[in-house]
Amino acid sequence: MGNYFPADRLVATDRWADWWDSPQGRVRRHRWAIIEPALVTWSTETADRVTSPRWSPATDAAQGALIALAQSGDGEAAVTLLVQLRPGLGRLVRTVAGAEGLAGWDAIEEVRATFLETVARHRLDRRPSRIAANLLLDTRQRLARARRPPVGTAQPAQPWARPATAMTAAGPHARSVRLAADRLLNAAMGLGGTPESARATAEVAYRCWLLDQPRTVVADATGLSAQGVTGRLHRLRRTLRLDAPDGAWPQAPHPVPAGSSSPG
Repeated sequence: MGNYFPADRLVATDRWADWWDSPQGRVRRHRWAIIEPALVTWSTETADRVTSPRWSPATDAAQGALIALAQSGDGEAAVTLLVQLRPGLGRLVRTVAGAEGLAGWDAIEEVRATFLETVARHRLDRRPSRIAANLLLDTRQRLARARRPPVGTAQPAQPWARPATAMTAAGPHARSVRLAADRLLNAAMGLGGTPESARATAEVAYRCWLLDQPRTVVADATGLSAQGVTGRLHRLRRTLRLDAPDGAWPQAPHPVPAGSSSPG
């Protein structure tokens, strides 16, 4: 399913359309119609007729059937829902990017992952109608909850907008730690977005790669969602590989001395 997910778009609609109209796609749609009768009409339509369906009870039933298929492990069913709801999801990407100062690719990654999680968790037995509206609403709420600070804690509006702190690693590895942190920050700056976003990406990578902290711990410590942590690591790793084809970049031996702080 990864072929449908480029870095600069929520979904590669052209690739999905090629699959939908291909012989493999027609076989899959025929099987869908057998399993889910609500998809009989769509199973005979071309991709351009299914991309942006108007709301109707029949559309609700068909999208509900796609959810059921997606929850049973059918990746193309989930991608079809993503294609159909991409206008509303695109607005969520802009909202997330503006509110958090994220680079575009990072906001795309987070919204996409959150939407797919929403599809996987949707309860058709409780809300069988207005499928598209409910999926968008649930995705928005899930994104908001991921950024909501725990009750009784005070966090800055932008978790990364704080004074830079120098590395204080002690011992023989101090220089390699400093070089690794600088490399992370420089690579993160090359991804685009605001300085706060670059600093966030560098600190996430520092915590995960150099301090060996679990991603769930990093997400809690930084105020990001788990999907946001994963997205930042994925993009930064790819950038580092492009920058150093042999895979060599300054790393600190594990574990980093306890006196180390975050990059900055």
